[in-house]
Amino acid sequence: MNEIRISSADLASLRSRLLVDSVERCAILLAATASSADVGGASLIVREMHFPGDDDYLRQTSVFAQLAPAFVARLTKRAQTEKLQLIFVHSHLSPSPPEFSVTDDAGEQELASFMERRELTGMHGALVLSPGGLRARVMGSMKEVRVVSIGTRRLVEFDPAQHTGLPDDQYDRQIRAFGAAGQAAIQRLRVAIVGLGGTGSVLVQQLVHLGVRDFLVIDPDVIERTNLNRVVGAKAAVGAHGVVVASPGLDDHAGFVAKLIDA
Repeated sequence: MNEIRISSADLASLRSRLLVDSVERCAILLAATASSADVGGASLIVREMHFPGDDDYLRQTSVFAQLAPAFVARLTKRAQTEKLQLIFVHSHLSPSPPEFSVTDDAGEQELASFMERRELTGMHGALVLSPGGLRARVMGSMKEVRVVSIGTRRLVEFDPAQHTGLPDDQYDRQIRAFGAAGQAAIQRLRVAIVGLGGTGSVLVQQLVHLGVRDFLVIDPDVIERTNLNRVVGAKAAVGAHGVVVASPGLDDHAGFVAKLIDA
């Protein structure tokens, strides 16, 4: 998968500069290209960030921002001379996780044509930021790319493979507490649970309610009469020979949790 790599400090700077007021803002990033087996595609590694001044915009509103051709041309020439790639960044003001709009699609097609005329080959990127998160794609296409920030730790900021597409109102109460970005981070987590008895099974259930969908669960035990009342969702079925301990269709904790997550 293709990806954009950016330092955590640079990403924080993008957020602080672009998400500041009631109009959309832009930035252009210059990036080097690398390819590696661990990514399985090309990586755009951000080298420089350029922020337009007020005079570098042709138009700015709460739903639209258009850069002056001179500003774009100047950085395009830099990229061409130094054999770098371009990443065009803009903000959306909605607090929810951003989506590329029809207007974004049209603008990117114009930019892609402009760069083609300038003979700027290779992969270029587009990135949109909002208070609720970010997403990225190959410039002028619908092919989304992973975004990774590098600081004291490596953090996947956006991964198309893990994008849930769940409606925002499903987690409205949590978004009020954590913010949309916090909820998105919860939904990207992988959680390991060791022991799925009285504490573990309740914990998994609550994490599912919070939006976690990726689990590693470990417990070799089976459900039996002595632990029946400790495992969420386990039932005792009454048969011809008395009470039979059962978790419907499943007889072990791991299976129970798998069923719980799928529900």
